[in-house]
Order: sequence, then C-alpha cells, then structure tokens
Amino acid sequence: MRLMHPLKRLVQGELHHADPEMLVQIALNLWYHPDPVPLLLEVVNGLQDMELRRALYTLDRLRRYGTAMTEQRRIELSDLIRSPRWEPLKVIFVLSPPPPWGRRAKWPDVLAQGWGLGEEERLDTACILKYQTRHYAAERRKDQN
Repeated sequence: MRLMHPLKRLVQGELHHADPEMLVQIALNLWYHPDPVPLLLEVVNGLQDMELRRALYTLDRLRRYGTAMTEQRRIELSDLIRSPRWEPLKVIFVLSPPPPWGRRAKWPDVLAQGWGLGEEERLDTACILKYQTRHYAAERRKDQN
C-alpha cells in the first residue's frame, strides 16, 4: 500500500492547523529531493477546489524560501506554479484591510488571498526556516555525496 503524499495530507484541512512536521517534510522534499516535480504534479493533478488552492499556495509559498535551492529547482517550481492551467484559480484583485494594530495582530496573507484562500488559510512557516539556510543545504549535500 502506498502512503499518502504529505502535501495531500496537509491540504485536507485548513492551513493554520497544519502539522509542523508535515510542513517540514514537504519543504525538505521540495528543496532537496533530486526530482520532486513529477510526484508533486501527480499529487496536484489529483486535487480539486480548496485542496488544490491550498496545495498551489503551499508550493508557491515554499518556493519563495529558496535560499538553498539550485537555480534549476527554482525554475522548475516557478514553471509549475505559473502554469496557465492555474490562472482560473487566481484572484486578480485582492482587497486587503489596513494593517492591524497591536502586538499580536497579523498582516493579511496576500499570497493566500491571491490563490482564493480566506484569512485563516495561513501557513506558519517558522518550523522550516532552519532547513533553508545555505549552511543546512551544504551539510545536507555533503551527507548525500
């Protein structure tokens, strides 16, 4: 029996409830797997509606943390996200409220809104930051060789 891809598991629920371990697994796969795009396409092609929007937003968001990615990987992911297939899902004009006041207030996630997701569909990416540094990438590549 084949395990469900972590991206598919992640997008089954609202993103603000995302399991940090699952997000780390997706990010590491996206940034360091020799060729993640074919499997990602298989997963994305099997999704619809909100799950598809969540998946594309997640991939779009994670590709922006590409400090450790090769230029080739950056191009592959950008091509995947910018595919004309997804144009009907994108919101062209996003109306964001003014910035919130107070310490705990959060800015609207304009990228999520651009994929047609609501205010609560926000990924907490703090858990992946240490994995996208040049230092971590160098260590990871050293271990693979």
